[in-house]
Amino acid sequence: MNIFKFLRKDYYILILIGIIGFIALKQFIPASINLLLCIIVAFYFFPGKILLGILIKKEKKLSVISIFTYFIISIQVIFSGILILMEEDSGLFYNILLVTGIVLFALMIYHYFKEGIKYNFILTLMAVIFVPSSIMVLTNL
Repeated sequence: MNIFKFLRKDYYILILIGIIGFIALKQFIPASINLLLCIIVAFYFFPGKILLGILIKKEKKLSVISIFTYFIISIQVIFSGILILMEEDSGLFYNILLVTGIVLFALMIYHYFKEGIKYNFILTLMAVIFVPSSIMVLTNL
């Protein structure tokens, strides 16, 4: 599997971030390292994924909804890292993750019915909804 086929399957990256988040919740690695990795992955999704699509695939036109979806994905990843870092005072971050999760679910339904997106993108959206949701549940136990 070359790097371009791996990068098309973004849900691997999100599942890996989720596993690292669970390890950080159990305090085997520092939460600040998890936050740093979340920021790197978020920069991959919002400006990086759009620039890679323009430079490598020569896509001239991206829909505003697709760009907004990648932006919401990056927000979701960053705030899940912040939620792990700030376990005690996490009410605001919990609410932000809840609202962005609902927005991503609505965007997933829109992309599925209107734009006919690919299977990998559906799995990416499901992973970015599931991982922060499970982190939210585990931080409130």
